[in-house]
Amino acid sequence: MHAAKDLAELLLTARAVELRAQPPFFTFASGLRSPIYTDNRLLISDAAARRRVAEAFVDAIEAQALRPTVIAGTATAGIPHATLVAERLGLPLVYVRGDAKGHGKGKRVEGRLVPGARVVLIEDLISTGGSVVSAAQALREGGAEVVAVLAIFSYGMADATQLFRAAGLAHTALVTLDDVLREAAGRGQLDAAAIASLRAWRDDPAHWAPGAREDADTGSGPLAATEATRRAESLVVAADLDDRAAVERLADDVAASAGYFKLNSAFLAHGPPLVAAIRRRGLEVFLDLKFHDIPNTAANYVAAAARLDVQLVTLHASGGPTMLRACVAAADRAAAAGLRRPRLLAVTALTSLPDAELAEIGILDGRTAQVLRLARLAQACGLDGVVCSVAEAAAVRAACGAGLLIVTPGVRPAHSTADDHAQVDTPSAARAAGATHVVVGRPIYEATAPAAAAAAIAAELLRAPPAPGAHTA
Repeated sequence: MHAAKDLAELLLTARAVELRAQPPFFTFASGLRSPIYTDNRLLISDAAARRRVAEAFVDAIEAQALRPTVIAGTATAGIPHATLVAERLGLPLVYVRGDAKGHGKGKRVEGRLVPGARVVLIEDLISTGGSVVSAAQALREGGAEVVAVLAIFSYGMADATQLFRAAGLAHTALVTLDDVLREAAGRGQLDAAAIASLRAWRDDPAHWAPGAREDADTGSGPLAATEATRRAESLVVAADLDDRAAVERLADDVAASAGYFKLNSAFLAHGPPLVAAIRRRGLEVFLDLKFHDIPNTAANYVAAAARLDVQLVTLHASGGPTMLRACVAAADRAAAAGLRRPRLLAVTALTSLPDAELAEIGILDGRTAQVLRLARLAQACGLDGVVCSVAEAAAVRAACGAGLLIVTPGVRPAHSTADDHAQVDTPSAARAAGATHVVVGRPIYEATAPAAAAAAIAAELLRAPPAPGAHTA
């Protein structure tokens, strides 16, 4: 048997697991800071290391009398280790994609999976457990019995334990965080205070003190929950910029006032690292790509957005009920897999479109009728909210009732120009009409002092009570 101590030593020596007792800390894609970073992919480049890991997996399978008939790996980091294990045991190999393919047969499980197969699923790291539980569910949907999940390393988070228990999955890690901490302490790398801090992160990573968001006004502690909630209910800053440095400067400027930061072309230019950079500043990300595609493909877009940990996602209501329901199902699956569920917003009629242009594309009964038609459809399909102009917000609230998010772009302070929006109004008017979120772009990022401009708009929103029936979320 391979002792956990030996494998913990291997992980530290290979720097597959790095521990930091002092800043600078690591930053996850969610924006949370962490004193630990794991990259077990480094092990596959070392022949001796990958052999030791494969042998340890085989030892665990034999010791637990798992008797698998198939070995599966999670894409992508689990695949090489699963391949080595399958080779040693002379067993078939399959792997599980993070999402179903958007073409061909739309499969998640690649390889030949025979119904009734006894599968051991190999993963490199268990953090919250969501991705591996989702992979196990895909195998089960293919008719397999998942007899165990085996991982190289686990943080030992309570959320993962609960998720595995709820899914009815047995799981074992070759090495745990406690094993690594003991080994690091034995090497003299960590003192008692550092170990306590690492365990505190493991027990509650979202509220681990060095990773907490500081009050943007005073820098003197956690942002008060009620104030943060009020801000998050109100101001969305639209970063209609392509230069990454400019986008990040804007995020710095508005982090004290805004709850959400809206990305579109900047995301296409700079991708997931930009999302992480915005999240590090304590802002939620609104991914405004307005998905509109065949149902399976649109659902895959939503699943990918969930993995980015963005909290608002737009899609065109005109994609139809089948597409909308597929996207809702994808968001629900993400939540079931332990990810934060993105809230889905249906775009009704673009604020740049006047009635005359709507008529040119066949919408002859006017803007308000189209907005209400699509808002009701979105609500019936289970979406979380809609995007419409302030002019339609009150009608949408009346038609759809409380609980529906209403996001209003085209919002401008009284002194601003309309730019390319045919429908514009002020922040306080948007709140009075029933909007839960207002989107402001150029009046902030083109201002001489963007931070002051954002603060002024946030203050206006905080003074303006929401219209009756507008429940923010």
